[in-house]
Order: sequence, then structure tokens, then C-alpha cells
Amino acid sequence: MFFALLFTVYHIIISYFRIKEIIKILKSDKLDIRNSPFDRIATLSAKVILCFKGICQSAQPVGLTLGLMLGTDEILKNANIEAIFAPFLGGILNTILPENIHKDSTRLIEKNFNELEVNKKDIV
Repeated sequence: MFFALLFTVYHIIISYFRIKEIIKILKSDKLDIRNSPFDRIATLSAKVILCFKGICQSAQPVGLTLGLMLGTDEILKNANIEAIFAPFLGGILNTILPENIHKDSTRLIEKNFNELEVNKKDIV
């Protein structure tokens, strides 16, 4: 866990400087393409590719961190110890997402299951 935490902090710091550098490049004229009939399209394409590259490289450590956290929770559950990270992440999602989304999605799922049961009885 200690090394995973250090690795995560390391990636967060690298991601911060990477995003800072991408913003600096986007504000400068390094990606401007001139003397081409497609200069405007080529410039926009270069900026989009740079953004996608930065997003993809910054998303990997986040996914790794979430995987490590949830994997640790599963190990703790198998050892009959209470989970640490899943309740924390669930609390964050509850504060971010409005309550209507939770209720509506639950109603839709229950409605679909009820329709499946009725259709199953009709077929049999």
C-alpha cells in the first residue's frame, strides 16, 4: 500500500505538470501551421490530438488508483474487515450526482424487470 500511494502521488505530480505544459503549448503558436491550403484544419487537428494525448496519459494513473483502491477493498472484505475506499467513493458520488438520478434509474430498472416478468408469463 505504501508503494502504491507513493506511485499515485508521483503520477499526480507528473499529470499536473503535463497538463500545465499542454495549456502552455495551446496558448502559444507552436502548433500553428502556415503555408498550407488546409492551415486552419491542420492547426485545429494538431491541437485536438495534443489534447487527446494529454487526457489519455493523465487518465491512466486515475484508473490505476481506482483499481488499487477497489482491489484493496475486496481483499479487506475477504479478510472480514470493513471496506475503506468504496464507501468513501460512494459518498463522493452521492454528493456530486443529484438524488433524482438515483431514484429515476432505480424506477426504470424496476419497471423493466416487471415488464420482463409479465412478458415471461405471457410466453409460457
